[in-house]
Amino acid sequence: MENMTSKNELAYKTKILRITNQIHTAQDLDEIFIQLHGQIMELFDAERLTIYAVDTEKNELFSKYKIGDEIKEIRVKINKRSISGFVAFSRTSVNIKDAYNDEELKRYDPELGFNQTYDTQSGFRTKQVLASAIIFKEEILGVLQLINKKNGDPFDHYDLSFVKEVARSLGIGFCNQGFRQKKIFEKFSFLIRKSLMTEQELRSIIEKTKAEDRYMILILRQEHGIEKKDILDALSHYYYCPFLEYDPKITIDRKLLMGLDADLLTQKLWIPIRKENDIVEVLIDDPTNIQKVNEIKASLRTPNVRLLLGLPEDILRYAHGIKYLTNH
Repeated sequence: MENMTSKNELAYKTKILRITNQIHTAQDLDEIFIQLHGQIMELFDAERLTIYAVDTEKNELFSKYKIGDEIKEIRVKINKRSISGFVAFSRTSVNIKDAYNDEELKRYDPELGFNQTYDTQSGFRTKQVLASAIIFKEEILGVLQLINKKNGDPFDHYDLSFVKEVARSLGIGFCNQGFRQKKIFEKFSFLIRKSLMTEQELRSIIEKTKAEDRYMILILRQEHGIEKKDILDALSHYYYCPFLEYDPKITIDRKLLMGLDADLLTQKLWIPIRKENDIVEVLIDDPTNIQKVNEIKASLRTPNVRLLLGLPEDILRYAHGIKYLTNH
């Protein structure tokens, strides 16, 4: 890539942008580890690629890869005894032309070594190694490591520049996943304070459900026997918002439904319940979703709304009632 033309460089940047967008919208780390693997390898024309994340408790890097239908995990200590461990330890990037050349390795650090165990066991020969630390706001989150260009050439300065760019995007993606899991933990942490489950149990469910609210609630109720009211209590404490369960005795005012599409309400998960003193009470699944709240105010043609927290299942039951009302 040394003689890369501006046209080729644009094509590379377009591919990087596509990969970046996928990283930012990934649902979980497994999607980043596995589904983006081939695209990044193709971008750099590399024979091998590993995306590592940091396990801070064990001071290790870990990665996942797929063999058939089974997902395997590999781990590397964060120290100077391996190239990926060194990159994480020193928070740097390396472009090594010959991993077996001790003199070249020592130019990065006198203690840097190359672990030949994998090559010895597999018969694969590591030649070039291009790696960059994955960092977000000065926090080390992982390492992106590429091995061997398929044509046998060394990685060049364009490769080094692009691998840093992809690593920056991975840093944002990793941070998004961490923030998402932290947010979900905070949502349901009230259950721990009420001694209804342990912290380890909650974290295990978050990992199992990929931090999806609807699956979280399903697992909490079906597998851990958490009552619906306790879940609503937890969410109510998190959102600082009163909640409302489905009540067949509540009759929704038809006037509030004028101009509203029942199917859209089902999709958006909000329902106008009643109007008191010019204030419309609205059942919603996420009271902190500013965009949705603004849409509600625009749809109801009033800024005067009072939000009530509702589980999706309850909102959908009210929506079913609305469809009945509008058809009769």
